[in-house]
Amino acid sequence: MTIVTTEKKLHPIKNLVLKNVVIRFAGDSGDGMQLTGERLAKLSAMMGNDVLTLADYPAEIRAPAGSLGGVSGYQMTIGSTDIYTTGDKIDILVAMNPAALKVNIGLMKKGGVVIINSSTFTKKNCLKAGYTENPLDGNDLCSYRMILVDISKLVKEALKNIALSNKEKERCKNFFSLGMICWLLNRKIHTTVNWIEKKFSKRRLIAEGNQKALKAGLKYCHSNEIFSTSFFINKKSSCNLEKGTYAYIDGNTATSWGLICAAYKAKKMLFFRIISNHTCH
Repeated sequence: MTIVTTEKKLHPIKNLVLKNVVIRFAGDSGDGMQLTGERLAKLSAMMGNDVLTLADYPAEIRAPAGSLGGVSGYQMTIGSTDIYTTGDKIDILVAMNPAALKVNIGLMKKGGVVIINSSTFTKKNCLKAGYTENPLDGNDLCSYRMILVDISKLVKEALKNIALSNKEKERCKNFFSLGMICWLLNRKIHTTVNWIEKKFSKRRLIAEGNQKALKAGLKYCHSNEIFSTSFFINKKSSCNLEKGTYAYIDGNTATSWGLICAAYKAKKMLFFRIISNHTCH
């Protein structure tokens, strides 16, 4: 996290302008970390930043919930200059459970921000992640800026008037964490609110729950002042693109487009076969 300029104020510092920042969302494979990271990456790209991402999937055979083998992550570097790596060290980590913290804490920069879903740090979950005691109770994490938030409880409170089951409300916690990061990085959330509306158009209560969770995460940071600093990442300085329609693509899409283009120029037929559940279609 390279600091470019600092607004000189008395402590606490309110605003820092960053050249780039490395962020990682981590949790169980069912916690929606891939979706959350992808939304932040697309939102940042639309705001004029350069973004490079890396999705870290667990094994296809899902490991037990809360285990080290079941941790799913999504990392990205967001910057105002050309980005060529997703980052070796993490500036901001969102850890949804002890296993996510255990797997990723070694990748953190000293002084980095770690946002913890404190409700998951029970004795059982800590033991499952390989901790002999709750890591939040000792001094092993004193090198980092620990932000303990009972995300699960806050989400259920925010969604108490929506007719969703407790399990469905729990699944909205990834958008609460996204709301927190959007506040921390000064990201506008209206495009994500609209995306949720379209994504879950056939499941109105799920859409409403995710939208409220997103806004609740943003509001929580604003109301409780849990961060002494918020960050700004300027638009990419070389971003002098002409007006038009642009695409946000991942590696699979880029590879597919490259193959299509090569086949067209070579005047060759291109065959595509999908293999799913051991059946060819």
